[in-house]
Amino acid sequence: MNADKPIIGGRSRDAIFEYLGMLAVLAALVATFSVLTDHFFSIMTFRMIAGDVPAAVIIAVGMTYVLIIAGIDLSVGSVLALSGGVLGVCLEHFDVG
Repeated sequence: MNADKPIIGGRSRDAIFEYLGMLAVLAALVATFSVLTDHFFSIMTFRMIAGDVPAAVIIAVGMTYVLIIAGIDLSVGSVLALSGGVLGVCLEHFDVG
């Protein structure tokens, strides 16, 4: 245990300050974008974000399982790119969708 870093609730004070710093940066970005654009807090923006989140969560959960079982596979990005390319060709040439 490091004597010069006090522990608060099982976490060091530095970790808490890191989280607070990230929260402050996020708040600053939200404030900046809401002042600079007219449509930042619109329903359409929240619908677009809500539509993008489920796909990212599914990918993140799958990658988490891969990391937990120590089956780190570097080809995941390549498979994702190939899948996107195949989907694009199918949508364009075979009128799928």
